[in-house]
Amino acid sequence: MPKRTKQIILGGFLIYLVIFTYVVLTTIHQEMRPGLKANGDNALYMFFYLQPFGLRDSLFINFGSIAIIPILSTYYFIHMKNNNELFHLLQRIGYQKFIQMVVGKSFLVASIFSLIVNIYELILINWFYAPLSFSGKSQFLLTSKLIYFSSNGWVNLLTYIVLAAIGWGIYTVFILALGLFIRKNALYVPLGIVFGLGTILLDEVVLISMNKGTIQFANILAAPNLFSPGQLVIGGQNPPLGLWATYVIIVGIYALLIFALIKFWHKKQERGA
Repeated sequence: MPKRTKQIILGGFLIYLVIFTYVVLTTIHQEMRPGLKANGDNALYMFFYLQPFGLRDSLFINFGSIAIIPILSTYYFIHMKNNNELFHLLQRIGYQKFIQMVVGKSFLVASIFSLIVNIYELILINWFYAPLSFSGKSQFLLTSKLIYFSSNGWVNLLTYIVLAAIGWGIYTVFILALGLFIRKNALYVPLGIVFGLGTILLDEVVLISMNKGTIQFANILAAPNLFSPGQLVIGGQNPPLGLWATYVIIVGIYALLIFALIKFWHKKQERGA
C-alpha cells in the first residue's frame, strides 16, 4: 500500500476520532448530575450508552461508523481494481494471493479501528465520568434492559469489545466482497451505510408479523448486530435464541456470503467477464 494511501487512511481515522471525542465528551457532560456515584456500573452504563445503535442514538455514532470504517479499510483495494492496477498485481501474485491479501488486510484494519475506538472511549469515560472498577456481577447489567454475554462486568465488557472488533472485520470484508462487483468508485463509497440501513429497514417489513420466528430472523438480518451485538433491540424484544447463539449465526451467515461472493467474482474474472 503506497505511503500516501496510508496517510489518507490515518488522517480520515483521526478526523473520525476528533468528532467521536466531541460526541463522547458532550454526552458525558449532559449525563453528569449531582450525587453521581463514581463506580464501575456507571462507567459500564456510559460505555454501552455510546455504542452504535445503543441508547444514545447518536447519528454520528450510529451511521458515521458504518459509513467510514468499511471505506477507510477497503477503498484502496476497490480503487486499485477499478483503475487498471489490478492486472499488473495479478500478474505478480495471482488471484488466490490477491484475495487473501485484501481480505486479511481489510479485516485487520477494521478490527483494529474498532479496538482503538472502544479502548479510547473507555479511557475518556474513566477520566471524565466514572472509573472502570468492577467486582463480580454488575447490577447495571442485571437491572437494565440490555441483553448481555455475561452478568460479570469485566467479562461482558471484554467479550463485547473482542466480538465487536471481529464483527467489524467481517462486515467490512462483506462490503469489500460486494464492492468487487461495483465498477464505479463513487458508487462504492456509500455502500457500507446503504447496506446497513437497508437491513434495518427490511426488519420493519419482517416485523409486520410479530412472532418468535420473525423476531429471531430480524435479529439475524440486522447488520448492526454483527458489529454491535445486543445493542439493537428488534421490535422491543431480545433475540429468542439469546445473544451468543444469535451472534454465532450472524457470523456464520456473513462468512458464507463472503465466500460465495468472492468465489463468484473469481470465476467471473477467470472467464474474462
